[in-house]
Amino acid sequence: MTNLAGMALVDCADSSIQEHLTRLRQGSLIWNQWRLQHPTLKPCLAGADLRQVNLRDANLSDIDFQGADLSGAVLVGCHLIGSNLKQAKLARTDLRRAILSDANLNEADLRGADLRDARSINASLQDACLHRANLCHADFVAANLTGANLSEANLSEASFSAATLSRADLKQADLKRTNLNGTSFDDADLQAADLRRADVRMASLKQANLQNAICGRADFSSADLRMADLSDSDFKSANLCGTNLSRAIFERADFRRANLCAADLTETNFKTAKVSGANVMDTNLEGTNLQVAIATASTPSLPLSVSA
Repeated sequence: MTNLAGMALVDCADSSIQEHLTRLRQGSLIWNQWRLQHPTLKPCLAGADLRQVNLRDANLSDIDFQGADLSGAVLVGCHLIGSNLKQAKLARTDLRRAILSDANLNEADLRGADLRDARSINASLQDACLHRANLCHADFVAANLTGANLSEANLSEASFSAATLSRADLKQADLKRTNLNGTSFDDADLQAADLRRADVRMASLKQANLQNAICGRADFSSADLRMADLSDSDFKSANLCGTNLSRAIFERADFRRANLCAADLTETNFKTAKVSGANVMDTNLEGTNLQVAIATASTPSLPLSVSA
């Protein structure tokens, strides 16, 4: 135990872990009262077995849960602010409306977890596994999910603004109407992800893999997609105004009626791509193989054709 002036007490002795575990299993009401009576104590439950425990609305902030097993637990509405959940087992755990801001969930197992409406602002989930997790309407603003596995996860209508998802696995993830404004997806895998109507403005997707991604009507304005792989992707009617697409791969991609106004298409290859009806006004076409027909005064978007 440490007891420094002005600092919280931390006690991870085996006897203390057992004492805290016993109190916690008495239920949220008794636990919360005990926490109020000991405001400076930071309980330690590292490695604890809490499988399928019901701790709805419990105050679990500033607790060391490193390596603990909370699989299948009910943590609806819990406060886990600043808690250490590194390498914790949270598979199929119910975390709806939980507050996980500033928490450490690095390398945590959250497969199939329910995080709907959870708040995880500035949380760290580096290399965490969220395969098939439900993050619908969740708030992950400024969170760090570098290297996280979000394959087949539901992130629809969630907010990941200014978050980091570099090298993350988002294959077949549902990102419909998701706020990805200013998010970093550098080197991320978004194969077959659904980004329809998502807000991807000013996001960074350098060298990201968007093969077979569905991005219809998404807003990618001012985003950075340099050297991204957009093969077989669907960007119909998407907004890519001012987007950097230099050296991106467009094989068999569908950009019909997309807004490419003022975009940077330097050294891109549009052979086999579909781009009819796209708007390329003020677009940088240096080094491309795109042939632009002369637009009529009544048609603001330019009818495009790819070179043979």
